[in-house]
Amino acid sequence: MAGKKLLDGGFRVNCPAEIGYEEGKCLWPEKPLDILVSLGTGVHSKRLGCPQKNLALRVGRQVVEAITNSTQLWRDFQARIGEDKSRCFRFDPSFSKDFRLADVKDLTNISSETESWLGSQGATLAHVSNQLIAALFFCTACATPSASAWTCYVSCRLSHTTEGKAALVDRLIEVAGHRDLFTAKSSNHAIFHCDAEKALMDWRHAGSQGLIVIPLTISDLPTWGDVKIHINMADIFRDDSTCRYPISGMPYLIRRNVK
Repeated sequence: MAGKKLLDGGFRVNCPAEIGYEEGKCLWPEKPLDILVSLGTGVHSKRLGCPQKNLALRVGRQVVEAITNSTQLWRDFQARIGEDKSRCFRFDPSFSKDFRLADVKDLTNISSETESWLGSQGATLAHVSNQLIAALFFCTACATPSASAWTCYVSCRLSHTTEGKAALVDRLIEVAGHRDLFTAKSSNHAIFHCDAEKALMDWRHAGSQGLIVIPLTISDLPTWGDVKIHINMADIFRDDSTCRYPISGMPYLIRRNVK
């Protein structure tokens, strides 16, 4: 490597969420964003500290700050992505001091302050967790004999070997016993039917093996023209009946070509 200059990735990719977002758009250009979660390394309100008297040091420090300030890069990224920013979230702990990369002796304090900060983010954590769970589910259409109805299967991405899958299903069954686990809406106020509780209980009684598949039917659809369907999942962490979270791939476009 003699004679070559090497730069740390921090000089170019201090907002890796943006790289992931752009890669997703390249791989699935027609698919809407489900959710993007960025994890910051923490911020301190007085990060720059006292101004340096030495002009060169002051300018150098400001340049480094501009290059490595991932918080500002995140804000710039959000400003560029339009409506998708409503599905992008960032957790960036607030610290009482400016911890440096070499402050390994402060790991206990860093951990303690991070835990304390997370304890104040309950509502946001629940919101993001609900959307992450909803993004595990997606719909696939199937043939239907009725021109005015549309049937699909809501399936879960998790394999049967995923640890905690049965516990998740038990919670979903509990929620489904009190309110609709999945709901759907369309521009023409179609009728929606989905017995998620029965499908999930059948999966548990069958030994909790194989894919989770939940039939969903929407009727009274127009027989001509495209219709956008939004399938949402209930809040499963806070029992908030007013909150709904879109499953993966929403909205789903149904092309109606039957006269």
